[in-house]
Amino acid sequence: VVLTPGYYAISYYISTVMKRHCFIKLTPVFNNCKQTMYTTYAEAAKRKEMLALSRYFIVEIPAGSTLFFAWQSSAEDSKINMNLSIEKLCRQ
Repeated sequence: VVLTPGYYAISYYISTVMKRHCFIKLTPVFNNCKQTMYTTYAEAAKRKEMLALSRYFIVEIPAGSTLFFAWQSSAEDSKINMNLSIEKLCRQ
C-alpha cells in the first residue's frame, strides 16, 4: 500500500491454524525499514492450534512510503486470514 505523508492509524488481525508446533511473526515495513517495535509473535505449542496476531498503532509517514509486511513462520505452509485497516488521520 502506498502511503502519502501524514499520520495513520493502522490495525491488523491475523489468524491461522498450525499443522504442527511452530511460530509466526509479522513485522510492518514502512519508511524504508522494518518497524520492529510493531512486530507481533505467536507460537503454537501443539498441532492444530489456532494462532492469532493483533496490533493497533499510530505512525507518522514524513514522506511517501510503501507499507508492506515481513512474514516469518517455521511452518512449511499455512493458510492465513488477515484483516487490515488503514485510516489517515487529520492532524496538524
